[in-house]
Amino acid sequence: MKQTLFILLSSSLLLLACSKKDDPTPAATDPNYPTTQWISVKQNQNDTAEASNGYLYLNSTYSSTGARGTGVTTVKKIKGDFEMKVKFSSFKPTGSNTISELFGCILSSTSPKTSNGILSLLLSKNTMYVEDSNVVNTISKPTANRQGEWYVKRTGGDYTSWFRIGSDTLKMNKTNYITSDLSMSCTIVAFDNTVTSSSVHIDDFTLTGGGGDVKSDPFDTNDITNIPQP
Repeated sequence: MKQTLFILLSSSLLLLACSKKDDPTPAATDPNYPTTQWISVKQNQNDTAEASNGYLYLNSTYSSTGARGTGVTTVKKIKGDFEMKVKFSSFKPTGSNTISELFGCILSSTSPKTSNGILSLLLSKNTMYVEDSNVVNTISKPTANRQGEWYVKRTGGDYTSWFRIGSDTLKMNKTNYITSDLSMSCTIVAFDNTVTSSSVHIDDFTLTGGGGDVKSDPFDTNDITNIPQP
């Protein structure tokens, strides 16, 4: 079950990240390329991916299994050494099944060896997960908490990371790992066919280092361009 969950989430997040143009830093003269910090893709017309009141609100209505969900990804890339923290709260799952609601964040690379993202987190109704580029390395823990933070630090090819929700913590550290440029995405998905929806608040995104193209964001402005689903 946990492998199925991560395959579904990784597919959703990576499809979101790849929905923009392949070139992460196109010429500034291209008038059609977003100049915002983030792009968003919405699964359904009534879904929400916008910053207001000091947080990023992601809301997903029902979508079929394997759908992309609704979320945001960085327009530009995180490069070199960096330290990152993502804080979230008010995760509202829908449905009664573990697989019916998913919130996740992922650091992804264009490397063919990282088809599942280099590091990921997932929160479902009853369980938290962390994962590296190899699906079999998923680590999980039961949790009923609905707010937390994700921390990642890269120095050269070494990573220190943890996913903390209340008193529940999972760690995923890597040595001599991926050094390529990275995109960061967060997505909410609702697989439960009901009138309710799944949602989450991203309260803060803090980034130190990373080459300077991607900035820390307190979500006090709506620095997001919506990209229609293909």
